[in-house]
Parts: sequence; C-alpha cells; structure tokens
Amino acid sequence: MKSISKFCTVTIALISALVAGNALAQTTILPITSKSDLSTYAVEQAAWVSVGIGTSVPAGNNAGAFVPVDKSVSGVPSFKSTIGTIVKQDLSIADVNPNDPLFAYIYVYNADYDLLFMGWHQFNLVNGKGGYTMPQDYGEILIDLADNIPIKIPGVQSAMVDLLNGSGQSGPSYSLTVQNDKVYFPRQLAEQNILLEAYVGSGWQFWDSADGSTVSPEKYAEDFDPSFDGILTYTDEDFIVTLTTQNGVGENMTVEYTSTIAQTVFPTFKTSEGKSPQKILMRQSGTSEWNVVVGRVPVGVGVYYFVPVWDASSLTEPSDPWYPPSNGGGKG
Repeated sequence: MKSISKFCTVTIALISALVAGNALAQTTILPITSKSDLSTYAVEQAAWVSVGIGTSVPAGNNAGAFVPVDKSVSGVPSFKSTIGTIVKQDLSIADVNPNDPLFAYIYVYNADYDLLFMGWHQFNLVNGKGGYTMPQDYGEILIDLADNIPIKIPGVQSAMVDLLNGSGQSGPSYSLTVQNDKVYFPRQLAEQNILLEAYVGSGWQFWDSADGSTVSPEKYAEDFDPSFDGILTYTDEDFIVTLTTQNGVGENMTVEYTSTIAQTVFPTFKTSEGKSPQKILMRQSGTSEWNVVVGRVPVGVGVYYFVPVWDASSLTEPSDPWYPPSNGGGKG
C-alpha cells in the first residue's frame, strides 16, 4: 500500500453557474412574473458574498471570506460581476484525513444581510498515482435563488398573496413576511398565477403576476332592483295577478298594496291554467285580522295585504319540507 501524506493542502478557486434573466425592474413594476424576473432583481441587490471551504473532520476546519460584491459596468452588481468577486477568492485548508469529504459554499447577501443566493458542493479527493488530488469538478458550484427574496416596497406595512385559479378567480390567501420596507417573496410563487397585495401608507396596493404591474381596483355601481320571494307590490291601481302553474302546481303570491288616498281597489288573481281562487283574504298593515273580500274593496290611506286561497286541484305549492334538528330537540 502506498503511504499517505499526513497533511494534504487543498486550494479551491470557486466558480459558479448562474442563469441570467430579463431586463431591469422598473420602479412601478415588481419582479414577480417569473423566476428569471426575480433572480435578475435579486442580483442587482447583491452587496456581500460569503465563500468558504471546509472539511467534516475536524469540525470547524474551514477557511472563508466575506467580501463586498463588485459592481458591473452599469454601476450595479450583475451575475458576471458577482462571479468575478467569487473567483478572486483564493482559499486553502489543511486536510487531516484525505478520505473525508470536503465542501465548498457560496452565499450572496444584500446590504441588509438578507440571503439572496446560495450554493453548496460536497466532494472527495481523488486518490491517484501521484497521491490525492482535487476532482475536476471541485469548484463547480451551482448557485440557486434563495427561498424568499426581499422586494423593496417603501412604506409597506403588511402583505399577502392570493393564488388565482385557472379562471383567474381568487383562491387561498397567504400572509407574507414584511420587514424594513421589504416584502419577502417566495421564489416558487414567481411561477404562479397570483395577485400580490401590500398595505402601503394608508391603503392597499395590488400587483398582477402576469406582468408585475400595479392593478387599480375598478368601481362598479350597483343599481339594486330587489324583490321579496312570493311578494308583489302595487300602489294606487287595480291589479291582476296571473300565477304560473303546471298541472296545478305553482307558487302562490301575496300582494302588498299601498294606498295613498281613500279609494277602492279590485284585486284579481288567476292561474296560467285559467283557475280562480276560492277566496281572497285581506289584512291592513298594523292589524292582525284577515277578512274575506269580494269584488271592489274600499281602502283608506295605508298598506294592505291580499292573499288568494286555492283549492288543491287549482294550485298546490311545491313541497318545502322542514327537517328537525340533528340533536332531536325536545325535552331532556
């Protein structure tokens, strides 16, 4: 067996693979349309890079650097300038046991030390003819977007996201973390059809994930035209009510009649199958007595109710069953 040197010095030039995305985010546009949108926004916020290498044994045997990110030609960080910052770091450690795995890491932070990107790579030394050497891919670290990316929204106090279904209707809503004028946006939601809501200043603002633009709520005026089920209303006029029936089955109706003067009224009810009621009952509002009325009826100023009464063959209302409470009710 070949002898193994007690100490093996390892030097790693860290490199990374980063995917570029779309154009710079505009001030009124939020980077929530896609993962590319979010990653290009995030790299422009990069301020610090932490890089390091280490061994599992002994614990704490590592070397690292925490350095500011270089700016690109545009004056803000880019993927290329961030990679350039990383590859300039020349780190080395002394490996006690070359059979143990080694690891390398990269973390990218913004000026507030929020994590933007991270990468991790574990590898083993290669035992060859000349002893232990670094594997060919030792420095190849794929840097991924962090789970939650801080998006700057000045004055934001709270935020939530609505998941939209295939028809664009709002579904479940989830609160997002907000801190120091930033909304921490989950990267996975950048691939979803969502509506982002943020309470800014004294009101809510909204952004659509389709293009990241703000959405202004539209006002719709509602002209109500309500009616009560089974109730018809008339004022100062004779009325003829035709009730729709099929084979004698249909809904009965009550007429509320408002009289603004002393007058007479001729209440008339019939079915669509040509049937007439057995009688018509009338009650004045504020009283409890129902009276049978025939022909033209004198009324004073007030409100009156008219209800036709039918024999079963002329009009029978559909069944509207009552079901006792599940606990059974009754006395204990």
